[in-house]
Amino acid sequence: MPSGFPYRALAAWYRGASRRLPWRKDPSPYKVWVSEIMLQQTRVQNVIPYFERFLKRFPDVRTLALAGEQDVVRLWSGLGYYSRVRNLRRAAKIVLERHGGVLPRNRAELLALPGIGPYSAGAILSIAYGIPEPIMDGNVRRVLSRFFLVRPDRLLWRQAGRLVAGCGSPSEFNQSLMELGALVCAPKQPACGACPLRRACRARKRGLTESYPRRGRPQKTVRRSYVLALLRRESRLRPGSRLLLLRRSGRRKWLKGLWEFPMARVPKGPESGGSRDGLERWSERFGRDLGTAVRLDSFLGRVRHAITRHLLTVQVFSGTASGEPARGRAQAAWASPRELERYGGSSLSRKALALLPPI
Repeated sequence: MPSGFPYRALAAWYRGASRRLPWRKDPSPYKVWVSEIMLQQTRVQNVIPYFERFLKRFPDVRTLALAGEQDVVRLWSGLGYYSRVRNLRRAAKIVLERHGGVLPRNRAELLALPGIGPYSAGAILSIAYGIPEPIMDGNVRRVLSRFFLVRPDRLLWRQAGRLVAGCGSPSEFNQSLMELGALVCAPKQPACGACPLRRACRARKRGLTESYPRRGRPQKTVRRSYVLALLRRESRLRPGSRLLLLRRSGRRKWLKGLWEFPMARVPKGPESGGSRDGLERWSERFGRDLGTAVRLDSFLGRVRHAITRHLLTVQVFSGTASGEPARGRAQAAWASPRELERYGGSSLSRKALALLPPI
């Protein structure tokens, strides 16, 4: 056991202060895996309902591996970062075919699976299997960087490896480090008085908690403008009217493979809004894109939507499409607003749909 680290104090704190989260009850390898993938760049409170729905529909590797991609993406819709769920399904198919539906207990075999990196592999091995493997997410990095007064990741991984090798329960130890970083050792104004590591923490002793770890430069927000069209077949919107949905392969990778309403990028310059010129211009643009006659008849409003570091301002129009989109442009479907959930529409699509007037 590495000298100087207060294992007992940390364990006692964790048992008394940790949150009751659904993936911590009976932490099977599959549950740990799904939760860790969902938690990447997503807040815990946002993940909980998605995790519970996902596990109810896909309770194990086999059911996930045999599910269709659209069904899996539909349950993920709203969490964003959709490459995560596609990799999750791809990895489940490999685990079923090569490992009999059981996640490997070997680090190298886990790292060979799509979407699993060093952190996810360490979490599965330590939390589910009790194997002394280190983990390093943002919370753990902050705790260890301050405790040891160390910045480089290679040194933090080394310290994490030493600590987990000397603990009594790798599962509890790694979860306690993550929880401490989430609840106490915050990026700004950490609650050092409530920290079980405070007496041995070097950053606290030297008054340097705000300086560790070194913060990267914040990514610049990229602003983009789009136009979105809610296109129906009928001359006016009626109860049960179906709207055109498209599924494209990769023009916008953040919506890749999702069913979405037709969208077009707005070139730089003044926005046309709902003017007659604007309606005609965008009618022509969507007509060219879809290969069928389009007539936009009203401007419904604007929505804002954030995706990673992109902030989208989307002008929403309604109108009609005279026929089916030309073959090869995109996979197309017609769906009523109530059927959108079945297609796994994005949260952006739901925001746009909310602008439709009551029927």
